[in-house]
Amino acid sequence: MLLQLNAAPMTLRNLVYWLPTIAWMGLIFILSGRQTVQTTEFYLADFILKKTAHLLEYAVLATLIYHSLKNTHPLSQDKIFTLAFTLTLLYAISDETHQLYVPHRTGTVRDIFIDAIGGYIALYCISTYHLKLPGDLKTLLKRINNFFGK
Repeated sequence: MLLQLNAAPMTLRNLVYWLPTIAWMGLIFILSGRQTVQTTEFYLADFILKKTAHLLEYAVLATLIYHSLKNTHPLSQDKIFTLAFTLTLLYAISDETHQLYVPHRTGTVRDIFIDAIGGYIALYCISTYHLKLPGDLKTLLKRINNFFGK
């Protein structure tokens, strides 16, 4: 069964929820367009540092997409998680494709997998921990949400 999205009208409130996601995607795009800089003289340390950065940037992206979808589309939690992961994966693929056209950069399937793992870990943490938060913390998060217009 295909996932159907009822297009929510783009209101100012919806835009507020999507702006951080769009800004983060823009930052990833800009950083992907820059030449690679070696972070350390040791190959293994350089590799681990860069791949950890990949994992973290896509963990943040998946979290932002989840938050945007949750606050702008009336979908079930399962559909939100599935769509958030799918959009994160598609952006990782587009990012690696973009890098194929940047001088001195390469797009790799390995990086797509690392990005997907970062997104999956973030969404797993949200589903496991955020949805089971103690009442006081949930109240605080609801107040923050209300402050931003929901």
